[in-house]
Amino acid sequence: MVPAAGNLWVKKFKSKKELVSWAQKIGRTYNKTFIHNWEYLSFHPGDVDYAVQNVFMVADHRPDQADHACEEIVGFLFAFPDASAALQRARGRLFPLASLT
Repeated sequence: MVPAAGNLWVKKFKSKKELVSWAQKIGRTYNKTFIHNWEYLSFHPGDVDYAVQNVFMVADHRPDQADHACEEIVGFLFAFPDASAALQRARGRLFPLASLT
């Protein structure tokens, strides 16, 4: 962990495996943080598992981080690769074998 201002610590993930091991803690932090948001939908453990299987696997773990106060996560950041250049080269087609119309 890297020291930050005051009592906050920044945890930088060394691998996707390490990021995945923190998924349930991050899910609990999400639920605590956004509970008063008007469009809040809680994450259940199964939802977190789904996110891990479908979203975390494309996340770039190097800039991802979790901010701590004592031993509790108080914030998190995820970075995802920019797919727009690939979509532009494919002229908007999601599948390489899509018909050329």
